Amino acid sequence: MNNAIKYWDETIVLRHIGIELNWLFDYLDSKDIKNVSFIDIGGNVGKFYDEVSKKYKVDKCIIVEASKRLSEYMVKKFENNLEVTVHNFGLSDVEGEFLFDDSGIDYWSNKDLDDSINLGLSKISKSYGETKFYKMDYFLENINTISPNEITFIKIDTENRDLPIIKDMMGYLIKNNIKPFILFENNFHNDLTLDEAKKIINDFSEKCGYYPVDITISGDSYLKPII
Repeated sequence: MNNAIKYWDETIVLRHIGIELNWLFDYLDSKDIKNVSFIDIGGNVGKFYDEVSKKYKVDKCIIVEASKRLSEYMVKKFENNLEVTVHNFGLSDVEGEFLFDDSGIDYWSNKDLDDSINLGLSKISKSYGETKFYKMDYFLENINTISPNEITFIKIDTENRDLPIIKDMMGYLIKNNIKPFILFENNFHNDLTLDEAKKIINDFSEKCGYYPVDITISGDSYLKPII
């Protein structure tokens, strides 16, 4: 087992997702939701499942992670857990094989481990490579095994593809008339202009029935359905 990944999972990563978990728990509790099924895009080491499953009954969890090494770690971690399915590919608004840079794992594997470790910075490149990427709508229609009306929430953390993923799943949500709670990282500046980012979020909120989000505020964010 890679000691850097294990250390990151057991010691550090929870510090990076606390605010998202609080938003999610507040939403679930406000709706008196006890059982959840969810999709975790950019699942990293599966910490979201670990924490959610402490408070709620997880019926099904689909984790998508483009890093081969992180996916292998999760496959081993969840090998006896029938609730969790781990997929080793990426999601975006384009399909193909692209370079996915997770070299940070190599960097930390050769250093003394401390609290500065961060294995959550890997992202898709525009260059072609060996990592398979699917469009979000294709994934939802053809690979995802959670029924549309059973998807409680979707968590997205891809470093640079969160908004394109949100844009690409609009059709699926509208067609199935569903409004899952959505957690995402506001990282549009890596690939989009502010105007492009605003258009994606405003279109999504208006057409899918979600409260507006101020896209000028960087960092973690969420889309809450209007019900």
